[in-house]
Amino acid sequence: MKIIHRTGSLLRIVLKRMTTQPWLVVAKTLGLFVGMVMMLAIPLYTDAVNFRVFSRTTLDAPDRPSFPPFSILSNYIGVFNGPLNYEEIEEIDAYYWEGAYTDYIGLPVRLQVKNMRTNNFQVFPTGESEFDSKFEIMYAALNYISDFEKHVTVIDGSFENWDGLVDRRLPVMIHQATANETGIKVGEQFTLVSNWRDEDNQRQQAQIPVIVTATYRQINENDYFWYFGTTNTLKERFIISQENYAGALAKALPNEVHAVSWFHSFDSSNISFDQTGKIRDRIEGAGLNAMQILPGTATAVSPLKSLTDFAEQSRTLSIYLFIICVPIIILILFFIGMVSKIEVDSRLNEIAILRSRGATRIQIVLIEAFQAFVLGVIAAGLAIPVSLLVTQLIGRTRSFLDFSLTGESLRVIINNPMLYTAGIMVLIAMIAQIIPSLSASKHTVQSYKREQARLIRKTWWQRLYLDFLLLALVLVGMVMVQDLERIGFYDFVGDNSIAYSLVYLLPIFLSVAVSMLFLRFMPMVLGLLSWIMGKTRNVNFLMAVRALHRMPNAYQMPLMLLIITVNIAVFTTTLASAVDQYLTDQFYYKIGSELRFIDFGEDPYMGVEITGNVESGTNPFQSGIILPGQDEPSQSASANMPEESWAFLPVEYYSQLPGALAASRLGTYSMRPGFTNATYGVFFGIDRLGFSQAAFWRKDFSDRPLSEMMNQLAAYPNGVLISRTLADRYGLTIGSLIPVNIYIEGDSINTEMIVVGIVNYFPTWYPDKDGDLMVGNLDYLFAIGSGPYPYSVILASQPGADSLEIATAISQRSNISWRDGGRASYIIQSYQKEPNRQGLFGMLTLSFLITALLSFLGFLLYAVFSLRRRLIELGVLRAIGLSSKQMGATLAWEFLSLIFGGALVGTFIGVFNSRFFVPFMQIGTDTFSQTPPYYITIAWGRIYQIYGLLAVLFIILVFALVAFLRRIKIFEAIKLGETV
Repeated sequence: MKIIHRTGSLLRIVLKRMTTQPWLVVAKTLGLFVGMVMMLAIPLYTDAVNFRVFSRTTLDAPDRPSFPPFSILSNYIGVFNGPLNYEEIEEIDAYYWEGAYTDYIGLPVRLQVKNMRTNNFQVFPTGESEFDSKFEIMYAALNYISDFEKHVTVIDGSFENWDGLVDRRLPVMIHQATANETGIKVGEQFTLVSNWRDEDNQRQQAQIPVIVTATYRQINENDYFWYFGTTNTLKERFIISQENYAGALAKALPNEVHAVSWFHSFDSSNISFDQTGKIRDRIEGAGLNAMQILPGTATAVSPLKSLTDFAEQSRTLSIYLFIICVPIIILILFFIGMVSKIEVDSRLNEIAILRSRGATRIQIVLIEAFQAFVLGVIAAGLAIPVSLLVTQLIGRTRSFLDFSLTGESLRVIINNPMLYTAGIMVLIAMIAQIIPSLSASKHTVQSYKREQARLIRKTWWQRLYLDFLLLALVLVGMVMVQDLERIGFYDFVGDNSIAYSLVYLLPIFLSVAVSMLFLRFMPMVLGLLSWIMGKTRNVNFLMAVRALHRMPNAYQMPLMLLIITVNIAVFTTTLASAVDQYLTDQFYYKIGSELRFIDFGEDPYMGVEITGNVESGTNPFQSGIILPGQDEPSQSASANMPEESWAFLPVEYYSQLPGALAASRLGTYSMRPGFTNATYGVFFGIDRLGFSQAAFWRKDFSDRPLSEMMNQLAAYPNGVLISRTLADRYGLTIGSLIPVNIYIEGDSINTEMIVVGIVNYFPTWYPDKDGDLMVGNLDYLFAIGSGPYPYSVILASQPGADSLEIATAISQRSNISWRDGGRASYIIQSYQKEPNRQGLFGMLTLSFLITALLSFLGFLLYAVFSLRRRLIELGVLRAIGLSSKQMGATLAWEFLSLIFGGALVGTFIGVFNSRFFVPFMQIGTDTFSQTPPYYITIAWGRIYQIYGLLAVLFIILVFALVAFLRRIKIFEAIKLGETV
């Protein structure tokens, strides 16, 4: 009863305290709510995405097409383990069939089938005694199938007397196809003969008289019930009942069970990723139990491999998303801690009075912990349904702040990891409340007053020089990242999303370290500024600076929160912009433009007339044009092509297609510079006029504009653009002459080129795979060679044009054979639905929105409690003659300095982090995933949105100040000041 009474007392105290400061309670609950929504979205999204992947790979596409999703086939095969008598399988049959097996698995059963058969018999007409093989009608096995009568239609005959004997003969049913092929009719009698040798190697024979009582066909031959075979399988089976199999057949034939299988299809619609481990263990355990009952029993088909892959993928994706969210999680925890500290600091006088009146430190801490628990439970109750909606929103993510993706919705259900996460967040809220309470609970009234006079003292982390230590560790990490880049950073990190995500933490720690250093030196700067402003007449700004200089500890946490939030906003928007743009750049670079076609041409001897300027060349199947990610044309196709000259469509034909914007030829050939120890590379032949309009290009591909380099190719027909690697290796510059051998279709073209430009990257060129690069005029190459050589065509489409319709138009308007070299927009659309990409952009979007919300809310709370803390000071200033306007201007300068000073520092750190770290976040080890590199652009538009939000915050604070100062009275300020 004492425990109940004490708990009730604690609850009354907590509720009374919550009602006295409702806005602080709402703010803290909102902070917990926002943090929980994001934290709960991680396991929810992981479970939903993995179920979608699991459904597509396992449920929608099982290992064998004849088996339904999430099915298990267990069997005993007599060929490998020896045939058995029926009595020997009764125990294992009861285990599989009577519920023990399915109960052990623990999933609802949708379908179960048992299939038992003998070895094959020779089928002879009745009356045959010699049983000569020349008289046999067919081979057939006796087969029992559970629930057979529910899945067939009887064509002739019936199931009457099927469970007994008919004229001392075993009644059997045969498939309609068997009857049609053999002419067997209902009522005919046969003898089934089986020969074998016993243990003494003596020849034995069994004769089973049967009578055909019915013919049948499947109601639905595509039903999963017929997992074991098609009509061709059933044509060689005589179907009998289980009673006859276990009775008459077992008596007449030893070792009558040649093969038996048990098939179970389970309902997996409610499986979550946290259950896969248990289900996998149960399936394995059920298989082991069966082997103990009957050695030789095996699980032939099961989702074990899919479950294992599913669990591993779930774990990796969960860790990946969690680490991506670590910065915002740290920010949320920091916000919760800040609000808890503000809340406890606002009650320091109250706590000191309670301690002076006999309350113990444990009681104080219990009150604070209980209040945090109540708020945490409320926040969790609100966050759970909202997190379900947020998870669906993440599933609609196309890119950063873009939720327009359409298609199948995610299956989002409450799961255990989400509930565990909610419990952990409640525990964190309690810890965040307890930590400052432990320090506050040691004060009595006297010690509290003494502590108030020591607020100028440095914080604990400044006394321990934690800021310098953290900065040193981050700098070491940055040096290591740079060293890894020199020795092969991407080979080290590879496709490991976890290793990639760990790199994501360094910029966050850097922002924390720099913000701590800024707070360390800020009082010195404010002191100097205060001295300077003392020489001026700007009283309002001077008072604001001196107020900030006197009590730096009061604004440290909200200012650090603001710096970190702005840094995270800048960094996440830049990262999102780089990743989003790279998806487009990656495939446009690979294809060269929106579309790419390989023109196979047409044999002029086939009688097909091609209008326009037609170019002649050799067989394009021998051209060696292989696009990235495509297979080489088969030699058989090449061999079937005639050796005569072929005709190609003019490039103007492509540019005139509906929806086309511009087109250009792009020939890809092998080359080798005429230098000592030179290696083979690639030579691109282009149309200088159309290439700049048709090709994908970025300004970081070269130091010079593309149009300028195309003009140089026009001025010098034998001019070439070369890769920077080639230029650096041989010391080549603009105007250098290069002897080169170009190899096309067995021809070797020896010529001398002049360097007119140097490029870092060029569409469709992959340095690690292709080697050095030269780009020249295609027409010049044809002129010095043997005529037109095979080439591909890149095509840029008009805005809004459908690339598939353009590709279709080529087939409809020409008889020329062509191969689709890729359509960038269609590939990009498919990649936008990748779970990792959706998760990344969903979490980055949430991070951006949450940082904006927390920065706004955190500083608003600081402003409110700053006014409450300084009521006496403001009252005295009002008493000595300062007007409300003057005091408002002083506080406005103070808030303005903190808000936009913190925003500028956060922006500076965010820009530095973006430019230094984002290039290292390009995932993948192959040359395709690393070429071209990320193109870093600072998302100033998003940053200005943050600034706009802070401006709104400042305006709100100004209006709040005006309203507050107009209502303040001296005696109220002094009275309230003693209790705040």
